[in-house]
Amino acid sequence: MAALTFLDPYQASKILSGVIPANKVKRPNWLQSYFSNVSSTEKDTVNFDVEFTAKNTMGMFVLPESDVTPITLNEFGTKELRFSYAKEGLNSPDYEEINVRQLGQQFGTLDVMGNEAANLRSKLALSEQRFENLFELTATNILLYGGYQAASEKHPTIRYDFGRTVIKTSANLDAMDLVPSVNLTTTAVTAPWDSTQSIMPVLSGTYSDGRKSWSNSNITAKTATPIKDLVKMYETAKFRAGTSVCLMSSDAYEGFNFDLITNYKDSSVTTLDIILRSQQDILPRVKDVQGLTYKRSFPLGNGELIDIYVYDGFYHTRSTGVATKYVPNGFVVLIPPADNGVKVYGRIKHPRANYAAMPRWINYWEEPKTGKREWEIHTNFLMGHTDIDSVVSWKVL
Repeated sequence: MAALTFLDPYQASKILSGVIPANKVKRPNWLQSYFSNVSSTEKDTVNFDVEFTAKNTMGMFVLPESDVTPITLNEFGTKELRFSYAKEGLNSPDYEEINVRQLGQQFGTLDVMGNEAANLRSKLALSEQRFENLFELTATNILLYGGYQAASEKHPTIRYDFGRTVIKTSANLDAMDLVPSVNLTTTAVTAPWDSTQSIMPVLSGTYSDGRKSWSNSNITAKTATPIKDLVKMYETAKFRAGTSVCLMSSDAYEGFNFDLITNYKDSSVTTLDIILRSQQDILPRVKDVQGLTYKRSFPLGNGELIDIYVYDGFYHTRSTGVATKYVPNGFVVLIPPADNGVKVYGRIKHPRANYAAMPRWINYWEEPKTGKREWEIHTNFLMGHTDIDSVVSWKVL
């Protein structure tokens, strides 16, 4: 009887590494759905008109011979924005990689060329997923910060600022009814792409004491008022574009819920009944979006409700692979139902693409001597928002 030979752990590891697939991660793509107004253009720039809420200024009583100041348009400007380029590269797999039975194939079958085609299909799918992750991050930055930045070691830094109105003092916060963006904390906040400078000056920290931030101690002391803050956010969003969906980070929702059960117990019980009526319709639609959780529908009077979600979707950074939340801690964002989010595709900068505008273009070439093939998937896009003040973004923790 022949002796049995067992694989040592190192040999087993080498075999298993080729047959055990990595765990799949659902890709969040919820926020980019608010940028569904998709088009293309042959122009090199896209024109964005930015118009803030006009002041209802009174007319002026004067004597007939008096001079008056000519009327000027209130805070109106035109922005010409250029596109940002993105590419993903693919190459032929090594011969050893495709000259083995692939996962799911029958024993005794081997199709090297078929394996190469399947390898290419997998890489193409990954490239599309990476583009969608980039769109999701871009959409998040626009909604949270009012702009975004396109930059890498192979791309010039281009900043896109859509001119959101920001409140910079506590006096203005208390005096104004419409507050699109404000920072209630003492912590300086910069957009995630830059550690030194944000395109939103308000996020540099405008409150010297931070008493209005949504911490449990501030809520207990009644210097922080999350429920009243949410009403002000809602009124701002309603004035600009109607009823909105509310997105909170996990810690922001904890502060909101603490205020609700501490200071608004009757309202808290009411929202529990609303959850029971809503979950049969809403929960099945959100459970498949990684990181998106429906929390409650909060009544705001006049029969109006606002749906509150927590979004913990994450991406892996290109350089370090670290899992990073799309929506960082401490944010509350109200997103309007109006489709003012824009995604525009520009010209592909390659003569074989005829410099035409299109969502994707695949460049392909082959090394004649070795037979090695390479592909590059190109996209040239710009994302923006035509009414950024209708998106309400507050830093509350």
